[in-house]
Amino acid sequence: MDPWFRILVTEKIDEAGIRLLEEVGEVKLASSTSQEVLEEESRDKDAIVIRALGRVTERLIARAPRLKVAGRHGVGVDNVDVGAATRHGVVVVYTPEANAEAVADYAVGLMIAVARRIVEADYALTAEGNWKARYELIGSDVYGKTLGIIGLGRIGVRVARRARGFDMNVLAYDAYVSEALAAQVDAKLVDLDSLLQGSDIVTIHVPL
Repeated sequence: MDPWFRILVTEKIDEAGIRLLEEVGEVKLASSTSQEVLEEESRDKDAIVIRALGRVTERLIARAPRLKVAGRHGVGVDNVDVGAATRHGVVVVYTPEANAEAVADYAVGLMIAVARRIVEADYALTAEGNWKARYELIGSDVYGKTLGIIGLGRIGVRVARRARGFDMNVLAYDAYVSEALAAQVDAKLVDLDSLLQGSDIVTIHVPL
């Protein structure tokens, strides 16, 4: 690819990623993630890479006649107007596997923290000096509970596998997943109402 290919990166990414981008063109880090700045700084760019902040809107695309690629450094493209990109011939790409394991870990970590009231107990002890909190803020086990997963995609599947390590029963609701796929992670597909009524804990892993 010609070295004149210009890439705008809206937020800091790992240096390894920057080096890969530099192999195909000139990389510039946006001076701000405000929408006004992104619209201005993408005007002469061939590609834009966004993370959680900033949006690739129809207005941004219309004001960037050279734009050929809109990349989402993360899972999902909620902050990209895919329809507008399609109309303007801009290819939209993303990284579906990039942080699936980390998000699944985090979801399970939050479940345990809430169930065992870890944050409350830590605050009571360290900020208030309340040693009795260790008796008052015991919480409950996640072991053997029923977990409801809304969205059995890349992250939901990983959460289901981790839940099995706690001998949890897993219910799942997903309009696009087959019972065969759910069975692979020992999850039972149910409708949304049944999931909400039958779960001790609910975790949501769907696009906004």
